[in-house]
Amino acid sequence: MRSEIIIIMCMAILAIILILSLIAIFVYEKGQKKQTLGMKRADDDWLFSNFQKNVFDMFYKNPKGDSLCGISQEEYLRYCKILHTAPHIENYVALRIEAALILFLFLLGSLLMSSNLLFMDVCLLMAAAVMYLMWILPYSQIKDKAEERLFHIQDDLPRFLSLLEKAMDLPVDQAMIVTATKFESPLSEDIIDSINRVSLGANGWTETLVELAKVYKIEDFSDLILEIVNSYEQGVNVRALVNRKAKEVEETRLYAVEAHDSKIKTLIFLPIITLKVLPLMVMICLPMLSNFV
Repeated sequence: MRSEIIIIMCMAILAIILILSLIAIFVYEKGQKKQTLGMKRADDDWLFSNFQKNVFDMFYKNPKGDSLCGISQEEYLRYCKILHTAPHIENYVALRIEAALILFLFLLGSLLMSSNLLFMDVCLLMAAAVMYLMWILPYSQIKDKAEERLFHIQDDLPRFLSLLEKAMDLPVDQAMIVTATKFESPLSEDIIDSINRVSLGANGWTETLVELAKVYKIEDFSDLILEIVNSYEQGVNVRALVNRKAKEVEETRLYAVEAHDSKIKTLIFLPIITLKVLPLMVMICLPMLSNFV
């Protein structure tokens, strides 16, 4: 009887919230039509258009620390720069806040309905789904996209350097532009964008490439840019540096491939050892142990 009363109360609360929301949307839309007569409305102009921002402002009006609900602002801005997207950290933080509130309600419901195992299991399952879909998934998607782009950039770096090597008759900045235009890669897109920003009033091409290296945080690329900048400022011939760096990066890539292959081989042999060698050892050792017993 108690579980049925709680279910009816929950359904009644949800129905009231739904009805009030529909009434609010209807009243808001009607008022907006009167105010914007003859004016074009924005696509995102509706009752809950700033809902995520309002939730964010309720909890983090003046954030002081770098971490907001487990999300590092510095790391998130870096991912946005890698993906060339506008930062909207308040959306991800608001989703996590909402996930925590909904998770609390589902856990409270499962506690109150502990006498009904089916309803308790449904509440726990829904809580896990909310935790994954609203807390983990949204931020992990942008993180995975950024890391995938960085992987392609790191993989394309040896080929980019081998092509840059052939264009070193030109000044180094022009050689990088020519190489980037001929070689399709996320790395080429970022280099062209960084150097083109100089013509739009940004700092010199060396400073923009240093900023790009700080965003990537790829060791080989950072070393390459710093050495090119130092050589350029000291008036040293950059061709020898590019030739040496191309060989070093290719060697590093080969070592990484070998390490990956050895790891794969280990993973392949692990089931064989577990399923064949260990049972054989048990079969051999059991008679010996029985003699001692």
